[in-house]
Amino acid sequence: MRSKIYLKLILFVALIFTIIVSSQAGAFHTKRRIYDFAGLLNGEEIEELENISEKYSAKRETDFIILTYSDPKGKDIVEYMQDFYDEEALGYDKPHGNAAILTVDMKNREVYLAGFYKGEKYLDDYRLDLIRDKITSDLSRGDYFNAFHTFIK
Repeated sequence: MRSKIYLKLILFVALIFTIIVSSQAGAFHTKRRIYDFAGLLNGEEIEELENISEKYSAKRETDFIILTYSDPKGKDIVEYMQDFYDEEALGYDKPHGNAAILTVDMKNREVYLAGFYKGEKYLDDYRLDLIRDKITSDLSRGDYFNAFHTFIK
């Protein structure tokens, strides 16, 4: 009789422990904003850019996304970036919500900037040209971290 009570008590404690650990693990999960498929950044740089992007995304209520790749899968840069936005359901406030995306295609050596939802209003052609002008020299030198940092800020 006592062994059944102990067994139930052990199972109850294990269940409570599992619930607590699961809820805390979810609290540490952060949204991803840096997608460096081309391997242009190291782990520390990605982490720092994630932190900066999180800060400025909250400030502007628009996610700042970096997307790099080397295999365009037969798509041009605009199509690749739009498909990625749709498939990943990116956005600050909701899926397919406010976002500004800097996309770098290393195979074709192309760069594309775009805004989505409210980000589209904030990033008019004039502003996009200003951003491109500020980051082009860093991109040309291969200083991707600084280029991406400047884009986010």
